[in-house]
Amino acid sequence: MNKCIKLIGLIIIIASLIFYNLTINNERKTIVEQQQNLEVFFDNYNTQVNEKDKTQTVLNNRNNENYVAVIEIPVINLKTGIVKSDWSFYSMNRAVSIYPTSKMPNEQNSNFILFAHNGNTVVSFFKNIYKLKKNDDIYVYYKSKKYHYLVTNNKEISMSNSTPVMQNKSTSTITLITCKNNNDNYRVVIEGELIENDTGV
Repeated sequence: MNKCIKLIGLIIIIASLIFYNLTINNERKTIVEQQQNLEVFFDNYNTQVNEKDKTQTVLNNRNNENYVAVIEIPVINLKTGIVKSDWSFYSMNRAVSIYPTSKMPNEQNSNFILFAHNGNTVVSFFKNIYKLKKNDDIYVYYKSKKYHYLVTNNKEISMSNSTPVMQNKSTSTITLITCKNNNDNYRVVIEGELIENDTGV
């Protein structure tokens, strides 16, 4: 009986180690692919191409997701790709996602609405946005332009609030949304205002 219990214990330990190694290897692969995608994005971003080429997809990761833009928030050391989403929100399992009803940064008086996971995995891109303070910088690289936003508000909204996103129609804004740390009943909502856009990185 003791030998049987020891054997079962050994099998469980070996299976756990295999699962752990697979998880670590998948996370490493994801990180490498994200970095490669960013490098390709900025290679294309910095290349002078014709207007037709600019509108074509320039990035593909292993899940055939397309980076349409990149977000950079220096104060929390975040620089990663942004993908389009639909109402299934499946895209947020791989990247920062654009809310389906969002307007894009190049549209006049737009609200660029992004959402991403919170937590401790390699796709928890917004895990530190709760640290953002007023006047912190947010940069978005989109269609050969760099959009510079300043944080104007950091707030928590109850999940029961069906309208967490407000827009000032007189200016272009950005809104970042994620769940609150250790409390899925609330969302962290970061709002920012566009102060300038420019070409180049």
